[in-house]
Amino acid sequence: MAEAMLAAGKGDTPALLLYDRAIADYQSLIAAQTHPAGAVDWAIVSLARIHALKRQPDEAMTLLRDSRRDGRLPDASMRAALDDLLERFPNYGPALIERAGLRADAHDLPGAIADAERAVTHGDGSEDWLDRLELYYQRAIREDPDASLEFKLVKIYLRKDKVDEAIDVLQRLVENPATETRALKILGLCFWQKNLYYLAWQKFRQMELDEELKDILYRLAADMEAADQLSNARQVLDHLVTADAAYRDAQARLQRLTYQLKAQQDGLERAGTPGAMQILKDSRFIILEEINRGSMGVIYRARDVVLDEVVALKVLNEYLTADPMAVERFKKEARAARKLTHPNIVRIHDFFESGNKKFISMEYIEGKDFKTILHEEQSLPPARVAEICSVIAKALDYAHSRRVIHRDIKPANLMQSSTGEIRITDFGIAKLMRADDATLGSSVVMGTPLYMAPEQIEGGEIDARADLYALGIVMYEMVAGRPPFCDGNIEYHHINTLPPPLPASTPSELSDIIQRCIRKKAEERFQSAAELAQALRGFLKTCV
Repeated sequence: MAEAMLAAGKGDTPALLLYDRAIADYQSLIAAQTHPAGAVDWAIVSLARIHALKRQPDEAMTLLRDSRRDGRLPDASMRAALDDLLERFPNYGPALIERAGLRADAHDLPGAIADAERAVTHGDGSEDWLDRLELYYQRAIREDPDASLEFKLVKIYLRKDKVDEAIDVLQRLVENPATETRALKILGLCFWQKNLYYLAWQKFRQMELDEELKDILYRLAADMEAADQLSNARQVLDHLVTADAAYRDAQARLQRLTYQLKAQQDGLERAGTPGAMQILKDSRFIILEEINRGSMGVIYRARDVVLDEVVALKVLNEYLTADPMAVERFKKEARAARKLTHPNIVRIHDFFESGNKKFISMEYIEGKDFKTILHEEQSLPPARVAEICSVIAKALDYAHSRRVIHRDIKPANLMQSSTGEIRITDFGIAKLMRADDATLGSSVVMGTPLYMAPEQIEGGEIDARADLYALGIVMYEMVAGRPPFCDGNIEYHHINTLPPPLPASTPSELSDIIQRCIRKKAEERFQSAAELAQALRGFLKTCV
């Protein structure tokens, strides 16, 4: 009788009354515990069909899901009911996703993907549906790599803000000549989204320059300039102007950047000219020679006539003196470092100002820095690395105990005196580790990218473990002959890329120490310089 009523239904009011009576009949049959399983199965599917005919897809879907969850509806019947429901509502997302799951379980991944794509395209953007589609793409690619599916997976990753996962897929697609151009563009946009402008530029520059790419490069150069990456911005604009000299105001922007960079370079040079010496002429210092240049200043060997000894005199670069923040950092260097009195830390004498010059007088060390030593020797024996760095770690522990972080540990700031003593020099960007320091979590990034900890690159909160990361990179370079990350976007690699393996000849104990120092997460590193020093001394005992 129910089948007859179902066949008679045409959607008018009498038919709806018949449907309601049929629903009551089927519900009674389903609720009864005495009917055979096949009869219950048939009743559930028929009731779902009636709900569909009454334009009640949600009721039909709820019935089917509940029945399948309770074990009353086998997969074959569920599939038939879903097919019937989707004939009437072709883009009904819940049914599409449910059928996609059945197809995936039956190893029909193309069918599962087709259903999930329709659900995502026509549905309400449910995150669960995106998760399903992502899973189906991943399974299909593992079973049979397909570039079109990989690009679709990238689209899902970007929609879910999983940029790093998208980058991993795109890096593979770039290696395929058939997909290289498309992958390069999306990869460049991903790096740009992560504010990794230089790496974005490295991808875009490999592409043929069309109108769309011109616009991309024009805007990328603006972002680089805003981030104070002036040299990189000039490269991008030069590339753009070479191809199209009349493009917007690119020519004028390039000229302005070129002038700005030249003015900065002139400032650097003037910091080391007789003009600086002229200002110091009537002071207590007699400049003997220039010995080094750093990111913030020029260092001279000078004689302090009051102390009657040769000192190192660090003078702030002239073009920075107009920057109050740079001057304040320079003053903090003097105040912080003056508190440090340790045999393995270069001693700071005093801070001075003369005219528009700011400078620090510090102990002069006759010897070589490890940048020079590594250039000459390429790499160092493991035991020597451990011996040198255990001394450095002890000195850092002393500084950290007085709430001073170096923030720029690198071979150029580590010295070996002519008598063999190891010294840390140039606490040039040190900051006091005070709980009330309002700038402790500042986004101002200071340091040398080759050796900077991930949290330092990201402008996050810095503590002593950033120095341990940098020292770990230094140890890696001493053993391997080069830092782990030298090419491409170094900042990105420090944050996201695992370091290459150390040479096979590296003792496992030392390798473990280095690897622990350079973990991406600070909480996974040594938690103090004293702990690191102890580990290095333990390794040295095995070398005897």
